[in-house]
Amino acid sequence: MRALAPLLLFISILSLAQGNLEILSSKRERICLNGRWEFMPAKDENSLPQSSWGIILVPGTWSGNWRLPGLITKGDGPAWRDVDLSMLGRAWYRKIVSIPENWKGKAILLTLGRVSTDAIVFANGVECGRVEWPYGSVDITKAIEPGKKAEIRILVSAGGDEKEASDLLNLRNPKYTTDSQLETKGLIGEVFLECRPVGAHIDDVFIQTSVREKSLRLEIELSDITMKAEVEIIARLLNEQGKEEKRFQARGKLSGNQSEKLEVSWKWDNPRLWDFRQPNLYKLLLHIKGKEIDDEWGETFGFREFWIDGKKFFLNGKEIRLRPDEAGDVWNSCSGVTEVIEAMLEGELATGFNIIELWPWNHDVRGSTHFRELWCEIADRKGILVMAPALDMAPYITWGDLNHWWQAGVKETYEKRMFAECVAIAITLPLLCGRRRQTSLATIGKTKIPATSGGKTGMRERIPPQISIGKR
Repeated sequence: MRALAPLLLFISILSLAQGNLEILSSKRERICLNGRWEFMPAKDENSLPQSSWGIILVPGTWSGNWRLPGLITKGDGPAWRDVDLSMLGRAWYRKIVSIPENWKGKAILLTLGRVSTDAIVFANGVECGRVEWPYGSVDITKAIEPGKKAEIRILVSAGGDEKEASDLLNLRNPKYTTDSQLETKGLIGEVFLECRPVGAHIDDVFIQTSVREKSLRLEIELSDITMKAEVEIIARLLNEQGKEEKRFQARGKLSGNQSEKLEVSWKWDNPRLWDFRQPNLYKLLLHIKGKEIDDEWGETFGFREFWIDGKKFFLNGKEIRLRPDEAGDVWNSCSGVTEVIEAMLEGELATGFNIIELWPWNHDVRGSTHFRELWCEIADRKGILVMAPALDMAPYITWGDLNHWWQAGVKETYEKRMFAECVAIAITLPLLCGRRRQTSLATIGKTKIPATSGGKTGMRERIPPQISIGKR
């Protein structure tokens, strides 16, 4: 079965119709670059022009891993001689892409959903920027021309720590191998080519819904602001057929800071609720317009609220008795294959479970790979609840009181990466929590725990569904 898993993931990747244009909103589009990339070990500065390219799959790993695909064919030349891929510390990725002509006047970015562990991005031979573990985006606008083809080259290093990763990215460093025992090496997440407005733009949107208060609340993060101004905010809510079901409007004031946050909320008396076996989803189109900004953000979300009161759990105001099962997202060798996840979740529903647990191992470990966002995205569409992992607290409690760092990490994980309507409870390994009482079941019922609201950010609805490992 383990030998079959990379093949199934390869088939799933091919089914993504790579290269198809995805319209996120009236101001934003993107192209999925998953699939076959040219690949070559990066021994030194001189090995690249003297060698031929091999082929590797993205998402994938060059070091071999039973849950990810890897190298398809090797090339020839000095770069390939006497290379042990399990010890290889850096490599080149290359792909020729077509830049849509209508992207002229837009900012164009290359986004690595998850990289093990660090990378430098080149476009048409121009160094455009770096991505550090585990994900990030690089603006390549200056190096490409809409309407023409562009060569994308990515130098990836696999370092056990930040210093080793940085040293490996220096091609003048003769050491191109690593002793680090990383789980994966390479582009292990999705890769996207994206466009958005130049200058001031929406950077992120966090959606919060409350059934008890009958409200929709948005936290809007803006970047590259240069002046004080008033902006118009329009939120359009579309149903699954793309028809507008609700519209809200507001105005906001910008103070001129480079990064700003706007918060708006509206009363909504009768939304269609996301519920168990009732996965009603909305598409938010958020348009912000002012003197220097004209951007629209697209986001899929569900309107719901989950909370704990005493020993009882409530979903949308009704008590729900949780019937959990472990999802198998770690132990299943096909855990990254869309069709397999869909079948497993349908099996959970058919056998009477209403919530699944994603195993709480530490996804912060350098080189680790996971498919948690994909599981959550599919669970959103199936209408089943999820217990998703919080960050491992062990690294933060070993050296004194670093709880504020851990809290910041949790905020990043759930507001920007994995916050989905299906996620009801955040979990961690009790022995790693450090505070026994906080993880004891005996404490349930002694305090009221704040609710988690529906909605999400950082996880996009795929056309069609895709492997999702990481941020924009």
